Amino acid sequence: AAVGGIDFWSSRLCGSQVDKVNEGTILAEVPGGMLQPVAHVEAERQTIVFANASGTFVDFIYKISFTVDNPTYWKWGHNGAGEDLRYQVYVFSPNRGRKVPVLTEDNEERTVEPGAESDFGGEEMLVLPSKNYYNEICLSFEEKGGKPKEIQLGPEHDDSVSVVCNAINELEQKDDFVPPGFEIPQGTGPIPGINQI
Repeated sequence: AAVGGIDFWSSRLCGSQVDKVNEGTILAEVPGGMLQPVAHVEAERQTIVFANASGTFVDFIYKISFTVDNPTYWKWGHNGAGEDLRYQVYVFSPNRGRKVPVLTEDNEERTVEPGAESDFGGEEMLVLPSKNYYNEICLSFEEKGGKPKEIQLGPEHDDSVSVVCNAINELEQKDDFVPPGFEIPQGTGPIPGINQI
């Protein structure tokens, strides 16, 4: 017989929960007590060094992915009312010296109605050139005007959050997601709804 007996080990295994979640993910409790990801943000950076007759230059390519899900069956809802979720994604320079919004103020994707999802992942992820170095990315729930807004994640009032962040990982040259011969677009104009970072 096992030490402690079957009942002992069954209660120990059933009573312990280990939530393995990637950095940059917010989980919310849904009916039945299950946890569901409702927001995730991540980014990768590739440094591009090139030289021409004018000198040596460094540019960066950022691969940015994020999603916000506002399920209708979310037990606690956004402030318990099934309201729209409004968010913004920011990139930060080291030591949070510079904070740059990724989405424009008028981008309709920033507001997620109950039962809807805003997904910039997979084929929809953003690949943005920049001359600036950023090392952190955050997804922030906000009211109009940018004021942080707490969303309740479970039955306890202290289970709330307004922001989730993640480090921007550097891709090594062998992980090149820029095709050979790619040139950093210059003066091609902005992407609708997306800020230049």
